[in-house]
Amino acid sequence: MIETSTIWNLQHVKLPENELIKKLNELSHQFTIQRSQMDLYTKDEKSVAAYCAFYLPTNMPKFNFLMEQLDLDQRMEMSKCHFIDFGAGPGTFSLSYLDYFAHRDDLQVTLIDSSSLMLRQARTLISTIFPSQKVSYLERIPREIKGKKTLFFGHSFNEIGYQKGIEIINLIDPDYLILIEPGTKEVFSYINDLRIFMRNAGYSCLYPCLNLDSDCPMTLRLDDWCHGVMRMVHDQNLERLSQLIKKDRRNMPFISHVYQKGGYQGGSTPQQARLVRFLNNSKFGFEYEVCMCTGSQLTIEKIQLLKKDMSKELIKKIENISIGSKLTFEVIKKFDDYTRVKLLLNPV
Repeated sequence: MIETSTIWNLQHVKLPENELIKKLNELSHQFTIQRSQMDLYTKDEKSVAAYCAFYLPTNMPKFNFLMEQLDLDQRMEMSKCHFIDFGAGPGTFSLSYLDYFAHRDDLQVTLIDSSSLMLRQARTLISTIFPSQKVSYLERIPREIKGKKTLFFGHSFNEIGYQKGIEIINLIDPDYLILIEPGTKEVFSYINDLRIFMRNAGYSCLYPCLNLDSDCPMTLRLDDWCHGVMRMVHDQNLERLSQLIKKDRRNMPFISHVYQKGGYQGGSTPQQARLVRFLNNSKFGFEYEVCMCTGSQLTIEKIQLLKKDMSKELIKKIENISIGSKLTFEVIKKFDDYTRVKLLLNPV
């Protein structure tokens, strides 16, 4: 993982702490309240510096988490594709991609962003940290991109809107589509529309859905929506900055989807499930709501994951598991309102 100090040392503008805090509070207000003015920060050097100092290093771990949820062969196929980062900003997720697949020296990456300030910052970071990789920086989509492609939206699909996002998907015609977006109910509403669009376009879902043929069961809940929550601890510099601006980045809600053109369309087994919500931690086991695939249908079920035969290290790991992780288990006994299960594979 790229260290925060490296990112901070490569910023074009280095803000004193009081100004950094002020700019971060302004950004938070734009992202949550004044969303109609959200793109203004990309045109201001100090705002770009503030974003780069805080949001870039705290968002990067989301990519690692997502990759670890996929099968190894799926990851390897993605690494062979041309990675197109639309709305790349200062290069947050392109950096994550290059870092995750750092063992390869033949990666192809294109960053696209309308902000020249963002692209300048991205170029400085990437060219310094990964000087030998083939990377392009563009302000618009090129006319043609040959070969297999992975199209990536990192907190940008929600900014450009659903219709524009669909236009870009149709234009690029990716072999893989990856999205990492804010974990809000508003975002979920049109990400679910995207889910239906991708199904009709002949894509299969690699994450989070265990079956794309079934409608999302979370749409039946008025007070809830499908999203993950990453649990993590950042380095001391970021932890201190989080405290100063009173913004929690240890528990980060997110919505992420991964699609593959064609591919496997069937469901998973009943012994696999996607973790939806933590309910309870008792001396006997962990209780969760999970999204399970039974036959061809996705349903929300309650499970009790037994602690029996778990090591202390595994128990501690599961206590800090992120919502959105996949669980693989053996059914021990079914009750009227929940199913008791035994873990088969350690979650990542």
